[in-house]
Amino acid sequence: DPTAINKCIRKILKMFNQTTYIGITATPFANIFINPFDEQGMINDDLFPRDFIYSLNVPDNYIGSDAIFDNEKSKVLVPITPDDAPDVEFYFPKKHTINLQVDDLPKSLCEAMDYFLLANAIRDLRGDFKTHRTMLIHVSRFTNVHRQIYSLVNTRLYKIINDLRAYAALPVSEVEKESTSIKNLHKVFDKYGLEKIGGVSWEKILRDNLRRAVEPVEVGLRNSTQEHSFSYEQNPDGLRVIAIGGNSFTRGLTLEGLCVTYFYRNSSAYDTLMQMGRWFGYRPNYEEIGRASCR
Repeated sequence: DPTAINKCIRKILKMFNQTTYIGITATPFANIFINPFDEQGMINDDLFPRDFIYSLNVPDNYIGSDAIFDNEKSKVLVPITPDDAPDVEFYFPKKHTINLQVDDLPKSLCEAMDYFLLANAIRDLRGDFKTHRTMLIHVSRFTNVHRQIYSLVNTRLYKIINDLRAYAALPVSEVEKESTSIKNLHKVFDKYGLEKIGGVSWEKILRDNLRRAVEPVEVGLRNSTQEHSFSYEQNPDGLRVIAIGGNSFTRGLTLEGLCVTYFYRNSSAYDTLMQMGRWFGYRPNYEEIGRASCR
């Protein structure tokens, strides 16, 4: 059966004796791979490209496959290394079932989360206060697993926020003695060269704006349950969200201000991997901040 949009387009086309249909899309896979010689697939003259396909040149400010996957050029992709993989596989086996019990978060996911919090602080320093910022976590297709990850990420986030409220004003030499959470943030700040990228020292970002940047961050789910959902439209002054989900991320969903992707899933199709990752797009004023951690 055609999708609702596909079906409506065909209804419009059939209202006229002569029509021309031009489709513009960033993801042409679905229409291109329709079998034009299959009578069943071409019922009602489906929208297979009949005359030509023209590939547009990539704009200079577009973050596409080369920027992400070119091993020699990419500054975005942070692979989950073979050393990290056993840790991730322990918590999120690629062939897990709906009954998987998740008791903790792998180190690489905690690091990605810390990076996202720091990215929020840097964007605030650049004056992007009312912009959406999103981190995507995609490690399972099961809603029961999403709920458990939601709880663990939420608990960790509030621990970081409370530590920043309690200790960020202390002398720098004392802060990390009191808080492992802040110590880990400092390690991530140094590891990814955020002093150079953000043009700010660790001491200044900790003292002046890290707490204010992190406090509005929330955790949300995007799956069939509709619980703990989130909405960009209902937050016109900018939503800062760590979005956890599964197959709902595959198609048709735009994650506004995507800064960090954490992706650990099997993918059997090239287009599915790109769709789920949601890496590509425009990143005005933060193109060098974005990171995709995946395996």
